[in-house]
Amino acid sequence: MGNFNQIKEGRMSKAILVLLLALFCIVSESYATADTTLFRIKSLQDTVDAGDTVDVDLFIGDDSHLADSIKEFELEIEYDLDICDKNNITFDLDNPSLTAFFGTSFTDVTNINTLDGHVNIKVDCNTIGSGTARIGRIKYIVQDNLNGRQLLKFDFFKLSAKRLNGGGGGNDKPVKFLKDSVLVIKGYRITAVKNYKNGERVKIYPNPFADYLQIEGEDVQEYQLIAPDGRMISAANNDSPLAGMKINMTNLSAGSYMMLLKVKNEWQSYHVLKE
Repeated sequence: MGNFNQIKEGRMSKAILVLLLALFCIVSESYATADTTLFRIKSLQDTVDAGDTVDVDLFIGDDSHLADSIKEFELEIEYDLDICDKNNITFDLDNPSLTAFFGTSFTDVTNINTLDGHVNIKVDCNTIGSGTARIGRIKYIVQDNLNGRQLLKFDFFKLSAKRLNGGGGGNDKPVKFLKDSVLVIKGYRITAVKNYKNGERVKIYPNPFADYLQIEGEDVQEYQLIAPDGRMISAANNDSPLAGMKINMTNLSAGSYMMLLKVKNEWQSYHVLKE
């Protein structure tokens, strides 16, 4: 009986230890998530043509990942000089948004390196900023001499966030980021593409999708699925425009794609995600 009780107590102690370790991991993970600063690149356009302006907004934090205890941050955006006109790049800092973020005035440094394709923004303040803010907007001009579809990508070349207090490397906050891209459709037979939110004129579901993608709406005449690198993955005419379309995506790799739909002789673009 004594041996049985010892074994039972040993199992209970082990179970309690496992539970404590699990709780520690949960608490540590939630703390790390809360302590991580989010930066985001967001393009205001899905598709553009040669000569068009591409507006790219930069953010620190969002509604789900509020920034906290930020004294200084720096981000350097890298873009494609083969697509953008390096002599027509501008950046406007969102002073009202950042002033509200810090609660006071701040200093900033902005440098556009047209040779290397970088836009560098550094913001510093004597107080701490918390919440979320629109850092500013970069405007790019697409070159006129492009042929065929190309994907204009934006990426973070440098990214950092620092606390008000701390010394040495200890004042750096961990960061995460989200980035965006734009499809350039120069030289393709689609001469005009308008961007609509899902549900305005057609319904695309489920999104994200697994094996099939359903398209419903009046007069959906044709679709084209575009890969992130600008390649056309699949395309088809709709023999029954009033009935919508059901597209088999079983063999498609997971990732983000652009769906071009011809509706009432007008092309529209949508982002779709394969799980």
